[in-house]
Amino acid sequence: KTGKQYTVGELMKASLIVSGNDATALLARQLYGSENEFAKQMNKKAAEIGLKTAVFYNSTGLPVYPKDIQNKMSIRDLAKLSQYILNNYPEILDITSIKEIKDPNSDKIFENTNPLLGTIEGVDGLKTGNTRKAGSCLVWTMRTSGDLPGRLLGVHLGFKKGEIRDRVLTQYANFVKDNYSVNSWVSKDRPIYLYVKDAPNKFIPIYPQDEFNDRAFNDYDLQISLNEGLSLPFKAGDVIGSIALTHNGITHFSTGLIIKNNFGKKKFC
Repeated sequence: KTGKQYTVGELMKASLIVSGNDATALLARQLYGSENEFAKQMNKKAAEIGLKTAVFYNSTGLPVYPKDIQNKMSIRDLAKLSQYILNNYPEILDITSIKEIKDPNSDKIFENTNPLLGTIEGVDGLKTGNTRKAGSCLVWTMRTSGDLPGRLLGVHLGFKKGEIRDRVLTQYANFVKDNYSVNSWVSKDRPIYLYVKDAPNKFIPIYPQDEFNDRAFNDYDLQISLNEGLSLPFKAGDVIGSIALTHNGITHFSTGLIIKNNFGKKKFC
């Protein structure tokens, strides 16, 4: 309301905890003079991050009427944006994990709109959303525990009603939490089979010397290299090559490939 004053922190809480559209609009106008100018900065930042489908027209995500212009972003880009925020501004979780806030200018209490917060252990974010065309949506994240603690991230769009979203995603998040496992890219116990034309059994299992586990969204390229001049027989313990995982031209992991059992006597090319 006219004349009421709020701190930036209060507006951030209202935006992230209870999806206060008025709070995001006030922040946008205060920073860049108008939501239109603020949206231009959003689109510029989206391009810098590498969000290929993101198009913003305002700070709220609401359609622009009466033209019915829609803000847009794919599930993949929402996941990429969320990961970027969590990696670069983890303090956002200090806000999104708050269960309720009080309006500093009244006695009214507002509850966090995230249906998983306080319901699923470890959930501490991230953001709900709702428009007629997008449906009821939720980007959620939780801490994991155990031998390899980490963080899970879920992005869900298109539920017809908030009640359906809340019920389904509570079940889903519980299932994910109970069945979470680390993505094992390379395992010392999982062989790679080498086809050798002159070998008695044709396919020889070779094993990585070390293993690589990862919880990131990276799509690694797997590269296998064999040593030159290889010939049978192979003896247990022989290192005959290497395996490497690369991402965007950077090698994140490499290890040797060894023979665990004796194989064959014939020479091969």
